[in-house]
Amino acid sequence: MKRQCFLAALVVGTMCCVGSASVWAQQKARGKVTEVTLYRGEAQITRLIPLKGKKGTMEFVVHGLPEKIVSSSLVAEGENGVLIRAVRYKRRLVRHAPRKEVRVIDTKLSGLGEKLRQLRQTLQILRKQLQYLQRLEGFVTPSAKAGLMKGTFDPKKLIQMTSYLFQQREKLMLRIGGLKKRTKSLRHERRQLKYQRAQLTASAAHYEREAIVFLEKSDAKEASFRLTYRVGGCGWSPMYTVRGDAKKKFVDLEYSALIRQASGEDWKDVKLQLSTAQPSLSATAPGLAPFQVRLVSGAMGRRQQHSLLRRYKRIRRRYRDAQLRYNNVQSLHGNEIHSWSLNKSAKKSQIFELNYKQSTLSWLNKQMNKKQQPALDYHLTTPQTLPSRGEKQMLRIMRKRLKASFFYLASPVLTNFIHREAEIVNNSPYALLAGPVAVYLHHRFVGRTELPTISKGERFSLGFGADPTLRTTRKLINKTVHREGGNRMLAFVYRLKIENYRGESLPVRLFDRIPYVGSGSHASIKLTSISQPLSKDKMYLQLERNKGILRWDTSVKGNAHGKKATTIEYSYTMTFDRQYHLEGVNNQKTRMQFFKQQRRRWRR
Repeated sequence: MKRQCFLAALVVGTMCCVGSASVWAQQKARGKVTEVTLYRGEAQITRLIPLKGKKGTMEFVVHGLPEKIVSSSLVAEGENGVLIRAVRYKRRLVRHAPRKEVRVIDTKLSGLGEKLRQLRQTLQILRKQLQYLQRLEGFVTPSAKAGLMKGTFDPKKLIQMTSYLFQQREKLMLRIGGLKKRTKSLRHERRQLKYQRAQLTASAAHYEREAIVFLEKSDAKEASFRLTYRVGGCGWSPMYTVRGDAKKKFVDLEYSALIRQASGEDWKDVKLQLSTAQPSLSATAPGLAPFQVRLVSGAMGRRQQHSLLRRYKRIRRRYRDAQLRYNNVQSLHGNEIHSWSLNKSAKKSQIFELNYKQSTLSWLNKQMNKKQQPALDYHLTTPQTLPSRGEKQMLRIMRKRLKASFFYLASPVLTNFIHREAEIVNNSPYALLAGPVAVYLHHRFVGRTELPTISKGERFSLGFGADPTLRTTRKLINKTVHREGGNRMLAFVYRLKIENYRGESLPVRLFDRIPYVGSGSHASIKLTSISQPLSKDKMYLQLERNKGILRWDTSVKGNAHGKKATTIEYSYTMTFDRQYHLEGVNNQKTRMQFFKQQRRRWRR
């Protein structure tokens, strides 16, 4: 009877075990990386994991997750009747037995350590002997002086003692030097062995990163689920190659991405999307707090623009940092904390709106918006493969032929060389982010430059290097000085020359300048004569002509050099009180105005 009860209990227990195994059956797979959204400093990865098995609940282990995974970003999403119950990240230590080469290196390291310990002890003894000799020298000199006073001085003994001390010091110093050299050699050998050991044991002990997914299948059909997570150690930046031909009215633009992919996993045949946006895990909007203010006695102190800009930049930087922290919030408590941080940073910006003029606020916002880039997404149509490696890798985003008109730019007051430039229209389907450009002309490398952020449909200028077949010069032909009452009048005549050693006519934009004075100045400057009319370009007339910039849009004939060279002459007068003299103005304001002028020239 007892034996029958025992057998029945055993059968029931076995059935229970089988039943629990069917409920929590475990599967393990690596899955395949199918989609990657690559941001500037990290990436969002999507793996597709196939499911096999009967209907029911199971535990699925996704192994082989990358080293630089953001564990808090794990999200699983079921497909085709798969319900996700829970997702958990797990990291476990995997150990391997050390190889024979490692044990040999350990033996050598142990021997080197013993030798270095013996050398250290020997050096300590030798240094103590050297210190004893020094104390002995201090004893000999006073003893010799006392012998001279008492009449018992023996010069032979003094000579013997002095010779003995120098001989011993020389022997000790030679031994110490040899031991130091030997110590240095052994330490170098130990470093080499440690490096070799590190190379051999790089995979001897590592962590296996896994995602434990608890899920439920509604039927026995094949199904799948997606695992999404973020990884660090990767990013991208734009890079361009422009190939032009001065005889044609277009340039070929290659827009590429320079990619850093060191996340710890390979991306093979993935659907890749490049993005300049900031990744966000937060699904809840931040709360808006009331903006309470109070009156404080006293007026606000006046600040210089550069110090005001530094303060405003610091406030905006903290505001952006608060936004980034909020993007990663996934709890209600975190939402409260980081919402308050956002409100606090935004209040500081609003205080500027209350206390400063509209012109100052416009200038500050303009300075801050210069380095901001739009949030863009680039979807690559073909599957891409990017292994995880230390070197940067390059992918082409697009190749597009853009409309362009070539011209030549001459500024003889700055250089005798004439440079080639092209006005290009961005008729590509994308905006162009700021980045480095490699420039080619007639299939030859010209140089490198940098492209600002260019919107879709925007016109911009790009340099194609100096043309060695063109030269320009500027010469002062005449200068006269007159007195008119209490004023001094200066009159100048200049000649500009362009030489063309090619056999074809070329369009040249020739620039020069005369002085200009700010408002309120008592000096008078007049352009008295020009041999050729100035340019009628609207932007030039509106922004540069009143600042003393002279521009001629001329056509230089082929083989026009020497006496046949194209020349332009102009003259101007300058009148001012003779008690004054002239000096150039080179301050922060003129510097910023020049930068603004250059940016405007690049972005037409």
